[in-house]
Amino acid sequence: MLHSLSRRLVLTISSLVVVMVGVGVLVTQPVSAATKCGTVDTAIITGTICDGASTDEANKDSSKNPIVSVLTFVLQILTGAVGVAAVGAIIYGAILYSSAGGNSGQVEKAKTTIVNTVIGIVCYAGMILILNFIIPGGVFGQQSTTGSGTSVSPGGSGGSGGSASSHGGNLTVATFNIRTTNGDAWSSARSNAILDYMKTVDIVGTQEGTNVSTSWLKTKLQAAGYSNASYKDGEYRSIFWNNKKFTALTQGSKSLPDGRNLTWVKLKMTSNGSVFYFLNTHLRVWGTSPSKWSTSVKSPYRIREIKEINGFAKSSIPSDTPIIFVGDMNSHIGSAEDKEILSGGGFEDGYRIAASKKNMSYSSASKPIMGDAHKSSNGPIDHIYVKNGVTVSRIEIMIHKPGSDHVPVEADLSLPGTASTPSSSTAPKLSSSIANFRDTGTSGYVKTGVLYRSANLNTATASDKLVLAGLLSGGKLIDLRLTGDNNFRSDPSLNGVTNKHIGIKGEASAKGYVKMFINDATTRRQYGKAMAEIANSPGPVLVHCAAGKDRTGWLVTLVMSSVGVSRSHALDEYNNSPDISKDWFNAAYDEAINKTHTGGSGKIIDFITRDISQGGLGVSQSTIDTLKTKLGK
Repeated sequence: MLHSLSRRLVLTISSLVVVMVGVGVLVTQPVSAATKCGTVDTAIITGTICDGASTDEANKDSSKNPIVSVLTFVLQILTGAVGVAAVGAIIYGAILYSSAGGNSGQVEKAKTTIVNTVIGIVCYAGMILILNFIIPGGVFGQQSTTGSGTSVSPGGSGGSGGSASSHGGNLTVATFNIRTTNGDAWSSARSNAILDYMKTVDIVGTQEGTNVSTSWLKTKLQAAGYSNASYKDGEYRSIFWNNKKFTALTQGSKSLPDGRNLTWVKLKMTSNGSVFYFLNTHLRVWGTSPSKWSTSVKSPYRIREIKEINGFAKSSIPSDTPIIFVGDMNSHIGSAEDKEILSGGGFEDGYRIAASKKNMSYSSASKPIMGDAHKSSNGPIDHIYVKNGVTVSRIEIMIHKPGSDHVPVEADLSLPGTASTPSSSTAPKLSSSIANFRDTGTSGYVKTGVLYRSANLNTATASDKLVLAGLLSGGKLIDLRLTGDNNFRSDPSLNGVTNKHIGIKGEASAKGYVKMFINDATTRRQYGKAMAEIANSPGPVLVHCAAGKDRTGWLVTLVMSSVGVSRSHALDEYNNSPDISKDWFNAAYDEAINKTHTGGSGKIIDFITRDISQGGLGVSQSTIDTLKTKLGK
């Protein structure tokens, strides 16, 4: 009976392959390996909307086609039935074969049953693969409609992206004007600086792109993305996202008055199914007339563009769907344009509502092209707005990120119904001038309230000592200075706090970092000892040296690296100290991860755990595990 069933199974499945593939092709709109939006290839996306499409199409999702829904339901049921039948046929064939004895006819019947069943399974699997490619969202709802390979970009595993969401919140977004349409060459230095940054976030909206820069970034990032040039100025407004973390449902471009455009994408988080819209634009720099460029006066051009965007958000996006709106707005906090976005569009300003705000006072409008924030004393002109329940735990002007006359503005966000972890500091203010006193958790990459850092405590007042005793109750003070350092004075005794002295020679050059911090075995031992003291402390720890920059900075880097914080994010925390050199940091880091110190792996964790005699710090795995528990996010 089952032998006959196996033959029928092959015939039935073969017929199903032909019928189902035909139905799948008919009910889904034609797709190609590269759909064109403007002049930029997108991935295989059914329902892609390019410039000029009706804005109400923003609400359409081809994966919700009722015929497609029925087809996928039938296939899911059929898959289970085929699986049961195939398993039964194979078991039957195996029983026939094992009990055949010398009966050659029974052996042949068993072989035929098994072979026919395997052929049927292969045919059915082939059909599923074809339909999984054709049907929006895939047969089992797992296929990304935008993915094109393995993502090593925004928030991916390549470069430093693995820790993109280790800040507060559950996604990290950014806006970045990359300045490629104003006479600045797309040079190797500029392009790689921009690329390196974009790898560290989950979603980024860019402005002032060209076909060259946009295509280059898309190739290098290997992530899902959407770009479209406005019809008048030819500038690309692009959105790139981590195609492992998000699936695009629909996307498109909305033309704005005076020749610019808004790009948008509707995304779904693969982890929990949350759906939201991400909008990106670049408003006019014109002030009161096309001949007057100004970001400091109310512009009728920008107001018209904002009203168009507000209208799009209200008419084309469901009223309860979360929205993230970013861009170079060419207008400041509190400007008429800003107020129009807030009052007319119902958005909230990330600068106002974020729990933690970093570098808000940074101001420069005339620094070199390779790095500083494009803003005046009136404040930043690059913004991140949110709507419909999105919360902001951190917003930061990324002042150490080069590549353009703008720097990125970055924020950690949480969608409604998802947990957020504010990254604001737990460190109180001290009354004295103790330099570089901060909670390392303010970086957003490790937990707050666990590890503090500062310069020496020589100037600590009686009030400061009371504050520190409360802050570090049950914990430790770790002093990295040598007793021979200038102005050395033993740390104060704080009630309930243990004092530890782990002397390390200070250095003030890249060569010094490499020679002492990495290549000197005694110093490596001291750093390993300090890490163990931090791990084993029952309470919070404050670590310091003389200035709180070099010895302390490298120790904090090692601790953060041991819990999985990426190189670029560790550098972010290191850079928060004034008058610091990232070249020294990079020299030390590069030396630490070479084959001499890692055994060839090139991983910082191997430098940390490798035996001292083999070029490492000799930190035990149990210490690493404890640090991860105490500080990891």
